[in-house]
Amino acid sequence: LNKYNTKLVLENVTIPKFISETYIELSKHDFYFNYDIGHDYTNNNKLKELFELFNLTFKEFHFHDGLNNKCHLSLGEGDMDLGYYKSLISDQYVVLEVKSREDLIKSIKKFK
Repeated sequence: LNKYNTKLVLENVTIPKFISETYIELSKHDFYFNYDIGHDYTNNNKLKELFELFNLTFKEFHFHDGLNNKCHLSLGEGDMDLGYYKSLISDQYVVLEVKSREDLIKSIKKFK
């Protein structure tokens, strides 16, 4: 990866205890992460807890809304605190990860 100046990031899905320990260990070695906020929402915000405790470094965000146990919703269609997650973004890539063209258009307007 270094040869091609490529950064590898780990995306969160479900985070059992052994994965939490892996995140902590990798963060000690300058490893980067992708924060899929909807996946974390449906996983009881376990990555958010790790971020707040260990200051993980995110290079990319997958941004979408969630409601109950469902994610990848258009921004504004769920009950996630999108303002909190948007405040974490400074110089990272952001992917509006929704399922349709219409949801993307709605989400772009909300994200701005």
